[in-house]
Amino acid sequence: MDEVNETRIDASLLVEANAAHAALPEKDRQDGTATALAFSRLLDNKPVSGKERRALLRAIQFRLEALARLEMHGHSQLGAWTLPSTDKDAIYGSELLFEAAAQEPLVEINDEAHFNSESFFSRLLALSEAKGSA
Repeated sequence: MDEVNETRIDASLLVEANAAHAALPEKDRQDGTATALAFSRLLDNKPVSGKERRALLRAIQFRLEALARLEMHGHSQLGAWTLPSTDKDAIYGSELLFEAAAQEPLVEINDEAHFNSESFFSRLLALSEAKGSA
């Protein structure tokens, strides 16, 4: 988890990766290989290679999974920064949501990447207040 936390990632890249994931056919969204290929294709247009590319791919995957886990665990606070959707495999949220996801450290719980929900929502609120949208 240390490598993922040390990998700097821009919120706009998480937004693009989330859109790439949402654009996958529904049957492929739960397929780790299909998702990894979608994220890899996204990085084809970025000036990254080798070790940096692998680190970015892991950071994208882990951060989006942690964000999805917040939503799956029913954190009602997300509602202020997300749009309602019938698509259970996609997150439609404000850029601030992805900015918080790009910045917040991940923690490992049961071999999975998670955000500390209290810390995540504190960061999200602080970002919102700083941008004048809280």
